[in-house]
Amino acid sequence: MATSLEQAVDRLISRDSRVVHENANKDSEVFATFRDLTAGVVSKNRGLAMLPPEVAEAHKMGTSIGTIWITAHLCQRPTVA
Repeated sequence: MATSLEQAVDRLISRDSRVVHENANKDSEVFATFRDLTAGVVSKNRGLAMLPPEVAEAHKMGTSIGTIWITAHLCQRPTVA
C-alpha cells in the first residue's frame, strides 16, 4: 500500500494539475520549478506527519484550528526578558 508521500510524489510525477499548477505563474516543466514543487510536496507531507493527528486532519480540511495550533506551537518567538 502506498503512503501518502508516495501518492503525492506520484501525482507530481504524473503531472496532476492540482500539484503542478500550485504556482500558476511558473512552468512546471522547468527543472528548478519541478524541484521546488517536489520539495514542497515532501515538506508538506512530513510537516503534517509531525502534528498531532487531530490537528493535521483539521488542517487538511481547512479548519483554522490547524493554523492556530501551528502558529501557537511551532512559530513561537523567544521572549526577551
